[in-house]
Amino acid sequence: MKTILTSACFLDGLDKDGRGTRVARNIKYINYYSKLKEQLGFDKIWLIDNASSGENIKALRDGIGDNYKNVQLFRCEKRLKSSGHVLDYPYCWRALWTINEMLINSYVQKVIHIDSDGFVLSQRLMDHLRNTKTGWETFWVERYGFPEASLWTLNRDSFSILNNFFAHGWASYNGKLMEVELPFTKVNKEFVTDRFGEDRTMPNESIDYYGQCPVDIPMKFYEGIK
Repeated sequence: MKTILTSACFLDGLDKDGRGTRVARNIKYINYYSKLKEQLGFDKIWLIDNASSGENIKALRDGIGDNYKNVQLFRCEKRLKSSGHVLDYPYCWRALWTINEMLINSYVQKVIHIDSDGFVLSQRLMDHLRNTKTGWETFWVERYGFPEASLWTLNRDSFSILNNFFAHGWASYNGKLMEVELPFTKVNKEFVTDRFGEDRTMPNESIDYYGQCPVDIPMKFYEGIK
């Protein structure tokens, strides 16, 4: 296995805007990227699950059908809950730490990380993500003026950076802003990568990456659009 697509995962309850379920959010994500597996160039999707119920794991499998062959779901036995504070997301820190632990002694050469409410819309960004060979590269959130923690590539030459970052575990980072804490080696500002879902912007050809997508807004990949 050379390239993996990763995301944190939680399937129970409603999604953040209340217009859909978390199961539906992850079904949408898996089915979308399964269609683009060759374009993005990944071998498997790793979902790091926050102790979701067996009922909703089954609902996920039913919802993605044959695309389940593209997925490995790693279920953490202990559920980590958020207090509701904007910087309290322990399950996300644990998911990233888990990915790091899984990379140790693995055959993986590259990680493409995209949150389950994030969608690559353009061919040019898809090509870029597939073709990166070095470093830990992220993109830019113009809305807030910081790097995008929901979209990045990590190549094998930089696995040690992630490993060193978690030398003392993940818990001490909870309550801190992931976007500024993660030691990315490059922040790419050449693409339109923003959190358009916050104001429910509809997808269009000018957007390379649509972040924080509400479940009920359909996403479209603009194949061939450079």
